[in-house]
This record gives sequence, structure tokens and C-alpha cells, in this order.
Amino acid sequence: MIDERRNAEDIRWSEQIAASIVDELLVAKLIAEDQAEWARQIVAQDIHIQLISGFRPPNSN
Repeated sequence: MIDERRNAEDIRWSEQIAASIVDELLVAKLIAEDQAEWARQIVAQDIHIQLISGFRPPNSN
């Protein structure tokens, strides 16, 4: 059974982490500004897939 509340929290967390990662890539000039939104979406999806698969950070509930 899917826990909708936890799923929503995971999606928000994935998006926040993805934004942080992509911001670092932008600062380091490793990606172009016009690719930033696409990169944020891809990274957030990857993080969320890992969360759904059972991988969770050590300090998560």
C-alpha cells in the first residue's frame, strides 16, 4: 500500500535535493543554464525512484 503522505514528502525532498545538486553544477559551470530545469527534474526522479526502491538516507524515518 502506498503511503500518500510519505510519498508527497519524498517528492518534495527529492525536488529540494535535486535543486541543490543542480545549483552546485551550475556554479561549477558543469551544465548550461538552459539545461538546469531539465536536470532538476531528472535528478529528482532518480532520487525518488531510489526512495521507492527502498534506499533511504540513514537518518530518515
